[in-house]
Amino acid sequence: MSEEINLNNGEKGRDLTVEEKNILSKEYDSSNCDFITDFFKLMKTDYKNFIEIYNRKNIPNKPKNEKDLAKLIIHFPKKLIGKISDEEIRKKMKYKSPLIGSLPHLLYLCFYYEDFNCPKEDFYIAYLFNEDLSKVFLTLELGSENKYTFQRLKQKFENIGELDKVKNKFKKEILEDNSLINNEINIDLKNFDDEISLKIDENKQKQDEKAKKYEDGSVLIKSYEIKNLPPEGELLDDFNNLIKIYKFILNEFKDNDKHIEEPEETKTTMTSYNSFYEYLWENEFYFDKKTVENYLLSLKVKPFVILTGNSGTGKTKLSQLFARYLNDKDNYKIIPVGANWTENRHILGYFNIIKNEPQYTPAYHLIKQSQKKKYPHFLILDEMNLSHVERYFADFLSAIESNENIPLYGKDELEIPDNLSIIGTVNIDETTYMFSPKVLDRANTIEFKICSAKDYMTQKLNKDTPNGDVEYLEDILNNQELRKMSIHELEKIFDEEFWDKFSDEILKFQNILKEAGFGFGFRVINEITRFMAAAYKYENKPEKWNENWKRYFDAQIKQKMLPKLHGSQKVIGETLDKLLESCKDYPTSEAKIIEMKNVLNKQRYVSFIN
Repeated sequence: MSEEINLNNGEKGRDLTVEEKNILSKEYDSSNCDFITDFFKLMKTDYKNFIEIYNRKNIPNKPKNEKDLAKLIIHFPKKLIGKISDEEIRKKMKYKSPLIGSLPHLLYLCFYYEDFNCPKEDFYIAYLFNEDLSKVFLTLELGSENKYTFQRLKQKFENIGELDKVKNKFKKEILEDNSLINNEINIDLKNFDDEISLKIDENKQKQDEKAKKYEDGSVLIKSYEIKNLPPEGELLDDFNNLIKIYKFILNEFKDNDKHIEEPEETKTTMTSYNSFYEYLWENEFYFDKKTVENYLLSLKVKPFVILTGNSGTGKTKLSQLFARYLNDKDNYKIIPVGANWTENRHILGYFNIIKNEPQYTPAYHLIKQSQKKKYPHFLILDEMNLSHVERYFADFLSAIESNENIPLYGKDELEIPDNLSIIGTVNIDETTYMFSPKVLDRANTIEFKICSAKDYMTQKLNKDTPNGDVEYLEDILNNQELRKMSIHELEKIFDEEFWDKFSDEILKFQNILKEAGFGFGFRVINEITRFMAAAYKYENKPEKWNENWKRYFDAQIKQKMLPKLHGSQKVIGETLDKLLESCKDYPTSEAKIIEMKNVLNKQRYVSFIN
């Protein structure tokens, strides 16, 4: 079913201008264009205006027709891969790009061989646009995040040092000595000796971190002025010539004892989707953008998240799909919690006296696998509160908090590695148990709402695109040091004005909850602050965070504070009134409090997840 753009309902009640309507309605004939040449020109002339309106209008990610600019952008990397002359490479080439979505500071298209892990970890080819889209750079990139790769390169080049030195030595051998390529490839490599600069304002105090990574990793560079592009044939020849060099590097480092591949225990297989959001939509799951953002940010802060909501709202499915998106291997287990679980043997197994040997469980095997294979793993406890969580899960709660091992049968202990996330799903009915403060203090609790049947059945669900650094958001193991930062270390991340405002807000809510016996301490304060720090980085560390920080603090009120509330009118009635008055700037929390007050008036008792 085709998606239509509503051109009449503007942002915050504002109608689109005639110019904006014309930009969104403009058609492009991709069948008769020079393809690469015209695509680069469109990036310069139409892209920014199109995307700014596209995002502001919350237009569905799927283009409305085949001649939409969005459709052209989506199909460009696929079409370019089809132009690779080497059939072997063509069949196994993947790509990654942020072109459709928010308007980042840096636009890029990355192409990489499927046997390599992902663009940031190995060699890959990229088209990089500078800030004002006046230039595009065709580059051979050396990813900076695969430490094993660098160790092998350092060995090859006599342990000469860090990224810049390794890269420069590698470049010298290709460009000058020609000792790596020899005479196997007949290419004038002097065509790839340009310099690269992705930023425009050299006086900026803070350069985009991602742009600097790309600049630092560029080994071979060919630059093009968008307004003065060479002929289509030359652009395609340059791309295929770099593909030939890329294939040589693949063979050089992948074959026999020269291979540069990560050890099996650390290898990650990524999907070819541009983002997790696109992956969800293609699988016909339409979660609210903020719900997904909150879920991923929560996982970055702490590897324990509780998902609550009515049955069938997608709690388990979101976790399952994210695991599959990150890695198409067996990196997750869904464990249905039983109503009779009273100890951890149901998760970790037990020692069979009769057989005189341990009896292991699927969860135990997943944990042991996560110790060896360092990509993300997910233990999904389905209907977690069918039994008292504190009885069968107490060891895990302590281990997550203390970073100590879990004692097992006999003298053995089980380490819970940093790359293991535990997701608990919660349905509320007469067969389930409430969570204790001990559990709620240690998790972010995310509520899933029921979507409109009409919107779902007519495919009109709002498919907002993310506004920040999606790569950072999706890489839940990136920036893990955040999980252990002290409050003094966290303070240094923010400016003084924000910190004063933020601490005052936390104190206000702490005092309200304390009066009713639902106060919180250091642990909750630290975790809220870590969440805010992750959100700040996700939004590319803006110099002025303005009012946008309130959207994330709103999430933390609802995820870390409100779940503790439960009781009668006498116990929490006045507290809900005070919280409602304090949540005027926090619409999500405000709506939840109103919902709780309505339930309280009808049933004389209410809890967050009831």
